[in-house]
Amino acid sequence: MTQNSYYNFDLLIEKFETKYRAHVIDSPIGMASTEFDLPLSDLQLENYILRMGQTRAGKRLPFDSGELKAVKQCGESLFGAVFSGDVYTCYAMSWELAREQGKGLRVRLHIDVPEFHDYPWELLYNSRTNQFLALSNDTPIIRFFEMPFPKQPLFMELPIKVLVMISSPKGFPPLNVEDEWNRLESAFEPLIERGLVVLERLAKPTLSELQKALRRNQFHIFHFIGHGKFVVHQQDGVLLMEEELSGRGRPVSGQYLGILLHDHQWLRMVVLNACEGARTSQSDPYAGVAQSLVQ
Repeated sequence: MTQNSYYNFDLLIEKFETKYRAHVIDSPIGMASTEFDLPLSDLQLENYILRMGQTRAGKRLPFDSGELKAVKQCGESLFGAVFSGDVYTCYAMSWELAREQGKGLRVRLHIDVPEFHDYPWELLYNSRTNQFLALSNDTPIIRFFEMPFPKQPLFMELPIKVLVMISSPKGFPPLNVEDEWNRLESAFEPLIERGLVVLERLAKPTLSELQKALRRNQFHIFHFIGHGKFVVHQQDGVLLMEEELSGRGRPVSGQYLGILLHDHQWLRMVVLNACEGARTSQSDPYAGVAQSLVQ
């Protein structure tokens, strides 16, 4: 069932004496808290990321794959640490109340622990219900960033214009570009036929073509499909676009992309279908591609 409205489940994760604490600061049924130890060591986190990042050229992950097992194990470790004791009771009761009223429960994470910024919280997995929270319309997960700006409603006029870049540079595992494009067209087909959505695909997935398209037209959504990476020694995330002449990979940092998109005030959403698109630094919560764009 598609939800039109949500209750918020705001969860603050903070350092507490020698341990950590998950504190529900807002929910439909009140507040709760629990203490927990470090969910993942640096080595465990890196091992999970390596196992989850094993891609097969042009293929989706099968459900019995080792990658999916790693995703579940990682998500279960994070969920078990934070959603335990009174916090889990508060979450379960909030979800039940929301469901009874035909609403969803939006999980908003306020992460105040630097070493936790790099954790893939979007993988939260409830083994009791065999469910990834983020894969359900009922329980979307949001990393809530405190920004020094007032909240403003985002308006737009129909049709919603989507700019799509599908990048598969030479020297990297090839993507089935046409299949990815066909998936998007198929997903949006009912809305396109009603004149509610317009899809435009960049002829060349290059930085200069992106700049030209943004100067030429006003887009509401930028959808990137391709390879991504978090460069540890630079403490920044990058997306791999293609070089103009050679077609080889050109890394574009999240900070640079943020500068490029900054003045396009009609832009409402950026979708990153790329590995490590949301990975960030343990010391700088805005070091990743997605985080730079939010900032």
